[in-house]
Amino acid sequence: MRKYWKGFLMLLERYQKGVSTTKEKRIMDIWYDSLEAEQEERPGLSEEELKKEMWLDISAKMRRGPGYRSVEEKRWWQSDYFKVAAAAVLLLSGYILYWSQPFRQALISGVPDSEISQLEKASNAATVARKIVLSDGSNVTLDPGAVLFYAKEFSRNKRIVYLKGNGMFEVARDPGRPFFVYTDDIVTKVLGTSFTIRKAERSGAIEVAVITGKVMVEKTAGSNDRAGLSAEKGVTLTPNRKVTYYARSEQYVTGLVDAPRIIEKGDDYHKPDAFVFREIPLSTVLEKLEKAYGIKIEVSSERLNNCRITADLSKDDLYGRLEIICAAVNARFELTGDKVMVAGQGCDL
Repeated sequence: MRKYWKGFLMLLERYQKGVSTTKEKRIMDIWYDSLEAEQEERPGLSEEELKKEMWLDISAKMRRGPGYRSVEEKRWWQSDYFKVAAAAVLLLSGYILYWSQPFRQALISGVPDSEISQLEKASNAATVARKIVLSDGSNVTLDPGAVLFYAKEFSRNKRIVYLKGNGMFEVARDPGRPFFVYTDDIVTKVLGTSFTIRKAERSGAIEVAVITGKVMVEKTAGSNDRAGLSAEKGVTLTPNRKVTYYARSEQYVTGLVDAPRIIEKGDDYHKPDAFVFREIPLSTVLEKLEKAYGIKIEVSSERLNNCRITADLSKDDLYGRLEIICAAVNARFELTGDKVMVAGQGCDL
């Protein structure tokens, strides 16, 4: 009962200081109405004695559960203040039980809900993506069902937001103010980049995939210390790479994104015939793909580098290009972590 009483006192203190939420104020207004009605019936008790007695009665009802009534208790229709007091019992006990349950899931792991409640909130109840523009010029695209908590104005030295659900971030570059995204058990730190954060419904695993720039991902600290991240603790991601974090095993699994994008900006990678090859050594073709996508591509045998490629790869993505190349030299490719391995017997000179 102590934890319920403590929760009630905290609620009462917030009410008296004028910092209650609309719901908290409604609960306490009902409580005071019931207190005044009871004082009229029992003038011999002081306000403090009456408060405690009424609270003990509420606590007893909470412990006994619904449907219980002692034979010594008044019947419900005999109480002049029943309607008001009953509403107070239901609302107040439900509210205190909610905030007192240790197993209640916080909005963001390791972050007090009281801190989250002071932030701006943007949610997407639609069936299509919703775009949010933050005060620093950063853009956040929320998937349906996602919720974002953020400061109306960020502090001088850091920018912090909290995400529930899936979203894509295009962070305005500001080296003096790193950008932190907290979501469940992980935090993602960036200086200026674009990336996505997604959570698997069944496993609960969280995936961070980088489109441009560089980010660092690590498990959130229980101490709620947001001074920064160290490279030893987390995983650093560059474009076209992703990491999946499994909370149960506290394991990071790195890999490549599903649809890698060209990150080089030169004409040699964007003009129409940039990936049209005629009798070009495989080593040269793979080197160009490496630079275009920022992804390491290795061969299992040096003999593969002797093979020559004649192919038009202008309309394919990275994996489509690799499939055509491997078909041309009787090889295969596989993803190993955040690298690509091309394996085959190779070609004679």
